[in-house]
Amino acid sequence: MVHWLALVVVLLSLDVVWTASASEPRWEASADVGGVHTVGSDPVFDWAVCGGGSLLLRLRQRFGVGVFAAYRQILDSAPASSFWYADIGARVRFSFTERLWLRMDTGWSFRHIGMRDGYSNTVSGFMAGTGLGVIVLARPKWNLSLAAAYHVTWRTQSEVFSTQDMGLSMAWTRWW
Repeated sequence: MVHWLALVVVLLSLDVVWTASASEPRWEASADVGGVHTVGSDPVFDWAVCGGGSLLLRLRQRFGVGVFAAYRQILDSAPASSFWYADIGARVRFSFTERLWLRMDTGWSFRHIGMRDGYSNTVSGFMAGTGLGVIVLARPKWNLSLAAAYHVTWRTQSEVFSTQDMGLSMAWTRWW
């Protein structure tokens, strides 16, 4: 974790030399879909489909900060009838080049398990995530990116465990 923070500090300090012109877009909205797989020695689930979005304000030409919301639905939730995660929080995005970018998320996660007999359990906790993406299709006002994503969630109520997952997502980004 310390290595990631050091990398972000170095990249942000490099960003000081880049300045945005008045004609460049200041807002950026993204929507993404993808899939993840649990990593670790004792997985809670195998596969989940993901969807989410973010709204960022560009502070410099290559740096943006804002908010995000994400949802992960477990594909095979048996013996539960439903199993999902919902995340909200802050997002930072840094563009290394015209095509390569890195995002970092921190926030709060809700995990819900519903059973067939009507019993359900929802807990929440801290979450962190990161994504490394490459723009595969660029247009004047929008682009499509492919990203490798990683999430880790720490429960703070009633249950002591953490969940880690990683996967791929496709993101559509528009700016104005």
